[in-house]
Amino acid sequence: MNTQKPTKFWLILPIILVLVIIFIAVSFYKKPEKVEKKILYEAILSDPKSFDPRDQVDAETYGIMYTIYNTLVEMDDSLTIQPAIAERWETKDFKEWKFFIRDDVYFHPDPAFGPAGTKKLTAYDVEYSLNRSLQPGGVGAFMLTDIVEGAEEVNQGKTEKASGIFAVNSTTLVIRLKKPYGKLLERLATPFFFIVPKEAVDYYKDEFARHPIGTGAYMFERYEPGNAVFLKKNPNFWKKDDKGKRLPYLDGLVFKILRNPQLALNEFLSGNLDAVEVQPVFADLVLKNGKLKKEFQKYKVAEHVALDVHFFAFNFEDKIFDNKYLRQALNYAIDKKVITEKILNNLATPAIGILPPGVYPDVERKPVYEANMEKAKELLKLAGYDGEKKIPELELHIDNKQTTELVAQYIQSTLKDLGINIKLKKTDFGTLLGDVSSGKSKFYYMWWEGTDPNPEIFMVQFKSDLLPEKGGYNFGRYNNKKADELYDAAVGELDPEKAKNLWLELNSFLIDDAPWIFLYHTKRVRLLQPYIFNYDNNPMEIRRYYTTIKSE
Repeated sequence: MNTQKPTKFWLILPIILVLVIIFIAVSFYKKPEKVEKKILYEAILSDPKSFDPRDQVDAETYGIMYTIYNTLVEMDDSLTIQPAIAERWETKDFKEWKFFIRDDVYFHPDPAFGPAGTKKLTAYDVEYSLNRSLQPGGVGAFMLTDIVEGAEEVNQGKTEKASGIFAVNSTTLVIRLKKPYGKLLERLATPFFFIVPKEAVDYYKDEFARHPIGTGAYMFERYEPGNAVFLKKNPNFWKKDDKGKRLPYLDGLVFKILRNPQLALNEFLSGNLDAVEVQPVFADLVLKNGKLKKEFQKYKVAEHVALDVHFFAFNFEDKIFDNKYLRQALNYAIDKKVITEKILNNLATPAIGILPPGVYPDVERKPVYEANMEKAKELLKLAGYDGEKKIPELELHIDNKQTTELVAQYIQSTLKDLGINIKLKKTDFGTLLGDVSSGKSKFYYMWWEGTDPNPEIFMVQFKSDLLPEKGGYNFGRYNNKKADELYDAAVGELDPEKAKNLWLELNSFLIDDAPWIFLYHTKRVRLLQPYIFNYDNNPMEIRRYYTTIKSE
């Protein structure tokens, strides 16, 4: 006998109604479209060592830092100085400069600023940043110590503030020089003088190098060693486009760390990178007679002759290199055309001196030390190496990039024909740079890339008092009275034409004195995906991605 009571319909009716409503809602529900963030993916070949403007870093890291920080003024793609943090400036005598600071610039949000979360940038922040760059150990201090009143005292640790750098109020900064100088703006546009907040430096202390905070178009998000650096859009960036829209257009940047250039190219071809530099050793895979091969013509190209010079340098503390005839002999022994045409696949031109083609492009200059083995042998005899006296084995320090190694191996083979044995020591670039700066490396590969076409940027490598321990870049410990005199005369000359002649005279003098084995100037070719627009392209390799568009 069934003893269960019949279920009353009115008890289950609400459940049926709920199920019907859910069914209808699910049937008519339209999933919201996913908003695709516009993230641009680039590749770098090594891990960044620091993001602190005071520290010594490589060109790729500076490339990232340009997106995070701002300077008082900046250089555009046409190599012209433009307003940045300073919206305008004035000087009556080229000795006292007054800068008027924007009133709408904020630092990236961060806990370092306490409950407020951020703070408006003022002239006092600029004063702090410039003085911080001058303090002992700052790699760019030499750019101001020779011209700014009181800057040298800060660099020597005698005081914390230069008498020639002071904020008048929150929007006005004065920089007073020791004597009139017309190229101050070009110096202030260099990455040594990015503006940083004192609050963040005090908050993070030594970790500030891994937690950069600036006012740039992009904010530091995170760094995964061996993987990538992640940046996100600064929603409060001060710069706007011509229509009043706040920049940047992209939502973020990712710099993937791909130590193998072939892997980077493969990642680009697979669509995982939006831009990639074509490394010279792989140029023949992509280019033919300087143009894209048919199978690659769907990609865009951004190319230019770089504002750089590559070389093997001598450390003059090693007495063997204190011999001009030997240095000249080594230069004549090397065929730069073999390097540029065979090894670098025409993505370089033989060096024409210290100054690259982009500096004084109106002046015709020929490649230096064209290959002449007989002359090299004659110079070796004049150097005292006549067959009986042998040159001891030289240790050449290089980075671990494939291009560098191939060039070094060619030079190793060529110099062996002269009876000179070369031992190669290969490290990552960061280690190489540290060894070069400390003076440990006596014969080494290096390149120099200008942040603007000011010849002074290149010539600082030969000023006797601009040593690394003083914040300078005279890595080779070069010391020559005439070179110093020409340098000082050119820096102090306000007439552009007279200054030009002095810089060119110094360039010729240094070519003859051969402080380097002169190698080449690079041609930079970058492939872009077809949906990338407004990509920054300039000889300084500075990309801020203000107006870059990714439109898939």
